[in-house]
Amino acid sequence: MEPKSLRRASQLLKQHGGEAKLIAGGVSLIAMMKNRLVRPAVLVNIKAIPGLDKLSFQERKGLRFGPLVIHRRIATEPLIRERFTLLAEAASEIGSPAIRNMGTVGGNLCHADPNGDLAPALLCLNARLKLVSAAGKRDLSVDEFCADYYTTSLEPDEILAEIAVPLPPRGSGGAYLKFKRTATDMAVVQVAACVRRDASSGCTAARVVLGSAGPFPILAKEAATFLEGKDFSPEIIEQSASMAAAEAQPMTDGRGSEEYKREMARVCVQRALKVAWKRAGGSD
Repeated sequence: MEPKSLRRASQLLKQHGGEAKLIAGGVSLIAMMKNRLVRPAVLVNIKAIPGLDKLSFQERKGLRFGPLVIHRRIATEPLIRERFTLLAEAASEIGSPAIRNMGTVGGNLCHADPNGDLAPALLCLNARLKLVSAAGKRDLSVDEFCADYYTTSLEPDEILAEIAVPLPPRGSGGAYLKFKRTATDMAVVQVAACVRRDASSGCTAARVVLGSAGPFPILAKEAATFLEGKDFSPEIIEQSASMAAAEAQPMTDGRGSEEYKREMARVCVQRALKVAWKRAGGSD
């Protein structure tokens, strides 16, 4: 089925209930079908719906892009690399070049893989997700959207229509780090960090997000709050990193034990904060 509007696509989802799935690039969906995580009876192809592959930027509104924008564009767009650096870094870590050339932002987010790269980066940047259905519209934060392992807050007939990312304030810096065993392996841990610096009062705001450390991206609130109002000395960064690791919810699996993952989270938060602080104009 190939609807020409979001309204019609929503109607088809509602008509077929849980038996229908959206498809565009197909990378995430096909992988889940191969692993028997989903077995849709009906596929609704949304590639023909106009506007879903658009990307735009305005100083006041920030960055906006549709769910059919491919990962490679997010990774290579000069404006994103310059002004939303950690988002470009996250997109560049997704799979292989072939996957980045085919996979879409919407597929990555809506399949809610706890090892996904985009959700932690978008949560760190305080992005909002616009959802639409035949009944109306909703606007959610990323942490409201990601509900559990491979589970989102999407209603059966809802569709992710747009991602909006506010422009980071002046004096801000961000970084995304992904620790993995091999180039194409899933992450042991991911970290997205943003800080805002004031020359006279140190860190005025911070956000730290952990990925692959629980059923969904974890906003390490205590670690971020601890940084506010402080200069980034090695001792402060180390303490914040330890606090973030304590907020993680890792599970032992083939990529490491719970204790190992928590330690790698600590190390990666420490490194990400140092990079983010330097990009915000702070000293090494």
